[in-house]
Amino acid sequence: MQLSKIFILTLVFTQGLFAEQDYRTFLPSDRCPIPLSLALPDNYTVAPTEPEYTHVFSLDISRGVLWGTKEDIDQAYKDWEGALKNLQSGLFRVTISSHIPLEEHYKMMQNDRLVKDHISAGMKVMTYDKFYWGDFPVIALTSEYAGLVMKSAWVGVPYSQSVLHIAYFPSKEEEVDLWKSFLEKTKPLERKDYLSYLGAEMEEGWSRFSQGNTVIEGFAEQEEKGQIKLVLTPRTAGTTISVEGATVAKEGVKVQLTTKRNDPTYGCVVTPYIFTISPKQVTSSTLSGEVLMDSEEILIMSHCH
Repeated sequence: MQLSKIFILTLVFTQGLFAEQDYRTFLPSDRCPIPLSLALPDNYTVAPTEPEYTHVFSLDISRGVLWGTKEDIDQAYKDWEGALKNLQSGLFRVTISSHIPLEEHYKMMQNDRLVKDHISAGMKVMTYDKFYWGDFPVIALTSEYAGLVMKSAWVGVPYSQSVLHIAYFPSKEEEVDLWKSFLEKTKPLERKDYLSYLGAEMEEGWSRFSQGNTVIEGFAEQEEKGQIKLVLTPRTAGTTISVEGATVAKEGVKVQLTTKRNDPTYGCVVTPYIFTISPKQVTSSTLSGEVLMDSEEILIMSHCH
């Protein structure tokens, strides 16, 4: 089976009812979760691009995955090119693009490079669109080559500075435009759900993040039009905190920090964090601690328990 001949990515759909599929299952990643609520048929499953990968590697989007019904995936394993001509439901092949870095993807949101590249490769461009799934910039393009219709999307992933490539081949008997539904109904995960998955709990003025065996708790207060005061406390013994920077965003303060923890088994464990917290508005702040960072907007302190 020569998957590499069929473009960088290939995807396929099915004619079941749509469901919000769990990105942890359909976009598996050891390095960076891609928090998208995927509008895919409820009878879809996920599988590696090559059947032998099942016995060698764990599922990971960096090696590519297939989305589709079990029947279509099994047929694709036996005869890839033949399967594309006789799909019962459609099929997707998804991976991280090795050709387009995120910085270049943002540039392509402002020009028509992809259209020119497809035309120069002898393809007929049928549709072309650019839009966003929340913070995820999307370029969608439908093309035809040698009688085969390919529907592709390039999705910028700001969390990992990478680009997700999604390709879709429809079935011949497709009655519903599943690709159109996928593009229109897929959306970013609700922030509270994503933070919960990452091990974070948040309330106004309080936040706690868990990563591995390290737990950091924070409290934040702001007097009217005053400096935001933030206290970070490691809740894991032997843990210290250093702050690289902080910014104020609409969802609160984002602190770039690093923790160091002495582990009896692994020695010194260093972990980078993005700690997010929404400050509580107060008349007079009572927070105090050892100063880690002091700017005009934000005062960050540490308190060891």
